Amino acid sequence: MGVLGSQELFPDGSWQRSYGAIPGLYEAAQTLLGVTSLIYLADRISWRYLSPRGAKRVGYVDGAVMMIRRAAFDAIGGFDHKFHFYCEDADFCLRLAHAGWEVVSMPSVSVIHARGGSSTKAEGYSDRLLRSLASAQRQLIKKHNPGWHLPLHRQLCILHARKMSLIYRLLRVLRLAPYEPRASMPALAFERWGHIWAELSD
Repeated sequence: MGVLGSQELFPDGSWQRSYGAIPGLYEAAQTLLGVTSLIYLADRISWRYLSPRGAKRVGYVDGAVMMIRRAAFDAIGGFDHKFHFYCEDADFCLRLAHAGWEVVSMPSVSVIHARGGSSTKAEGYSDRLLRSLASAQRQLIKKHNPGWHLPLHRQLCILHARKMSLIYRLLRVLRLAPYEPRASMPALAFERWGHIWAELSD
C-alpha cells in the first residue's frame, strides 16, 4: 500500500466525501449519468447505518488527510509542484498507481475536516476558484492522457453543468427546495462551471 485515506467528517460528525475517481473521461461520464452521486449516497447510508467497512482501493484519496508510505513517496518523487491548488492529490495517487502502489480508503478510521476552509470559506464558489479547479483538471488530463481525451472531457463537463442547471431551474419553477449538500457547488455555480469549461481551450 502506498497511501491510505480516512473517512472525513464535517465538524458536526456527518459524512463527507473522502475519495474520488481520477478526473477523466470515465469519471466525467459517471458524473453526467449520476453514477458518482449514487456511489457517494450508498457510502453515506452505509456509514450512517452500518458498521464501517474495510479498506477499499480507490482512484485517489482526498489530499486533506493522507498517510503516505515513505518508500512510495520517494519512489515517485513526491507531489508535482506544477499543480498549484487543485488535483495535486489525484495526480499523486495516479502516479503511485502507475508505479504499482495501492491507493486505499479506510472508512473505519475517521477525522474531522472543515472542508473548504482554505478556499470556499473565504470567497465562496467564485469564478476564480471554479476556474482554478477546471484548469487543474485540464492540466491533469493533458498530463496523463492522449490529446483527444480533453475535448471530450470538456463536452461531458459542459453537459453535466447544463443538466444540473436545468434540474435546479425546474425545481425553482415547481417551488421545491433543491437539495444542496454541503461542500458541493451551489445551484448557481453550475451555470458558471459550464461557461468556464466552454471558454477553456483544449
